[in-house]
Amino acid sequence: MKLYHLKILLESEEIVFRDLLVNENHDLEALHSAILSSFGFKGKEMASFIKTDDNWEALAEYTLEAISEESKAKLMKDAKISEVFGKEGDTLDYIYDYLNEWKFNLELLKIEEGEAIDQIKEVGSHGKAPDENERSLTGKDAESILMNAILGDEFEEDEEDDLFDEGFESLDDYEEYL
Repeated sequence: MKLYHLKILLESEEIVFRDLLVNENHDLEALHSAILSSFGFKGKEMASFIKTDDNWEALAEYTLEAISEESKAKLMKDAKISEVFGKEGDTLDYIYDYLNEWKFNLELLKIEEGEAIDQIKEVGSHGKAPDENERSLTGKDAESILMNAILGDEFEEDEEDDLFDEGFESLDDYEEYL
């Protein structure tokens, strides 16, 4: 049985990571649960794994639940670790809680032969994970995220136009935005 040694790094102010040992036949849903458990998160929010290329273009997305009929995302429960990680050094992004956007970077450190394990095991740890509820957005942040998701590039242009309408004349006038 192939065992995959993964490093999961939480994007935060402090260096916080966990090393997990995973069977090649575990699915991404099991990995999702193991990540949340190892970082002490409750797991009540939506999440996705995203596979990108060297230019950060999304190649595949794996979600907990089907988002829509038009979505090309695959379900976590249908993706095996061995299908997502092909060789040492492969990476995967994991986003938990779409509103607060907890981001994790996963890297396959090594593949080794070993005895099958039933549960994903934590084999290394560094740093104290922040409280899941520590990251909170203001109403303005949430509105901006929502409008950007709905309008995309059009929202960014409109937002810039609004700044100019408020009478800003030089970069010094933008101090509160920097």
